[in-house]
Amino acid sequence: MTTRWISVWTALLLSFGTSLFLAGCGGTEEPLRVGMNLWPAFGLIHLAEAKGFFKQEGVEVRLFVTGSLSETRRAYETGKLDGMATTVVDLLVARDDSHRDPRVVRVVDSSDGADVILAPKRIRSVADLKDKTVGVEFASLGVFLLSRALWTADLDLEDLELVSKAPDVMVEDLLNGRLDAAVVYPPASLPVSGDGRFHTIFSSADIPGEVVDVIALDESVLRERPRQAAAFLRALDRAHRFFEEEPEEACRIMGLEFSMGAEEFREVLSDGITLVSPAEQAEYLGRDGKLGGIVLGVGQALHQARIISSAPDQFELLPNQ
Repeated sequence: MTTRWISVWTALLLSFGTSLFLAGCGGTEEPLRVGMNLWPAFGLIHLAEAKGFFKQEGVEVRLFVTGSLSETRRAYETGKLDGMATTVVDLLVARDDSHRDPRVVRVVDSSDGADVILAPKRIRSVADLKDKTVGVEFASLGVFLLSRALWTADLDLEDLELVSKAPDVMVEDLLNGRLDAAVVYPPASLPVSGDGRFHTIFSSADIPGEVVDVIALDESVLRERPRQAAAFLRALDRAHRFFEEEPEEACRIMGLEFSMGAEEFREVLSDGITLVSPAEQAEYLGRDGKLGGIVLGVGQALHQARIISSAPDQFELLPNQ
């Protein structure tokens, strides 16, 4: 391992860039292309863009907002993105389905109840889903959450009729009675979760620590464009600090992307979502960090559910060390 790579890894791990990455970088670098879906915690990335933190840190970032986790993953798998904000589940699926090599550089949040399975009240529990029609994004977090729910009721995915739809379409079909249940998350879930005719029969709160949202960059980016990666992380640190120091203004800015006011967005962001601060990153990243155990547990569950072809090791998504 070279001294240069050790320095790169240290900067990524701690999310503190230094002038080392700004020196000797001649030429014009391509923009860093990052994709994401509309998940409230990813609003911090929009905040970094809106406040000009990326530009101020010396990196051009092009954000691509998609309609779903699976759409973001497909764009990354086909080489249209350099990285993505997504879930550990979707990263493991991307590694299994393509030749890309995503590496986690930032743990954004854990979902502690925001990802839900919603159903009309005539369906009282997960066990009542047998032979029912359920909307879910295929090969994505939704299938993982549904598989974990079915396990508690001694059911399998084959016991249901699954329909793959985008989150907003699933919600519309659930409201109109075309689905018996749907696996969704905010903001798409809000019209149903606020409707007294429906209730949550399972959520990420039932599997604490398993649904984790992260930002990953391709290994080739970390190896060939370390200055950009470090600058990107510095900008995210600044966005998080701004959110802590000016929460009302930060929520106003982030809410614009979600067509919400500041107070509404703050409520959504705090309901079942636990943000991971820059100071907590070292607890997750590194060979002894929490992320390794999460990857191991989630990977085994995905393999058992036949969503991925083989179970990963615990270092699968960590930057090379």
